[in-house]
Amino acid sequence: MIPPLLFQLMILLSWPINALAESPAIAKPNCPTSCGNGSISIQFPFGIGAGCYLDHQYEVTCISSTPILRSINLTVLDISISSEASTILVNHTVLHSCNLESIRGEIVMNGTVNLESSPFFFSDENRFIGVGCNTFAYLLSNRSIISGCLSFCDKSNISAETMPLRNVTLRNSDCNGIKCCQTRIPSSRDLQQLRVILSTTNYKENTTMTEQNKCKSAFLVDQEWFGNNIDSPGKAQGLKHVPVLLDWGIHESSFDLIERNPSKRYNKTSDCNQIFAHSTSTNTSTNATFTMPVRRCRCNPGYEGNPYLLHGCQGKLLPILI
Repeated sequence: MIPPLLFQLMILLSWPINALAESPAIAKPNCPTSCGNGSISIQFPFGIGAGCYLDHQYEVTCISSTPILRSINLTVLDISISSEASTILVNHTVLHSCNLESIRGEIVMNGTVNLESSPFFFSDENRFIGVGCNTFAYLLSNRSIISGCLSFCDKSNISAETMPLRNVTLRNSDCNGIKCCQTRIPSSRDLQQLRVILSTTNYKENTTMTEQNKCKSAFLVDQEWFGNNIDSPGKAQGLKHVPVLLDWGIHESSFDLIERNPSKRYNKTSDCNQIFAHSTSTNTSTNATFTMPVRRCRCNPGYEGNPYLLHGCQGKLLPILI
């Protein structure tokens, strides 16, 4: 006969092994979690197919096994839900021009994706990058400059006013102002509309430049991806698409559609009362601007998984001390 204390210990030791077999769900039942054999996990409130997403903002369409977020028409590279943040990584177009010298240095403008009225926001974990010789690149939001940087052809182009310590060594391998510059964007949870502006700083009528030096580009990019993949201006030149990180949540108007909400039982496992941003929307007929609260859910301490699902947050496995 097994002593009662030993029997209880055997039950406790066996619990983590059984719990490992059941991982938290990421999507609604009977809904696909990826496009074909793709490696990108589509987590609720995002979903593929009718009944699998919360509302139209989160609908994902598979095109040749590539997930496309229909509401903003961008390719999805990753969806992340954690206690710290809810983010989605998307593929975004780079503003590129090789004609600024020939068009008398005029400004080239390109509107980025307009996220107004959506529950998506540009994350401050992105960096703004300008690439090329004598390039002035900056970002506008609501007609105000919020970020910008200058890049020069080489150190000889830098004036004493711009860089008084002219004996400072600048490595060509860094995005430090020589053919490539970078800067932060404001830490704002309400950043939804950006416009990229790209221009040249020294147009001269009879100036001749190599074809490579004529080309300039500017883009917003996820800082982690940029740091891991771009270690020289040459690698930054010619990029056509780059990953951009977006924060996201649930509009107050759509919040009641989450199945977990009617059951107070799940208040113990997750928290969905965190309002982290306000989405902007403009009435086209009256030109009036208004905002909508956006909430974010997260699993409570001791739980992990998808807090937007009814049974999404599961208890973490804790080590058993003997």
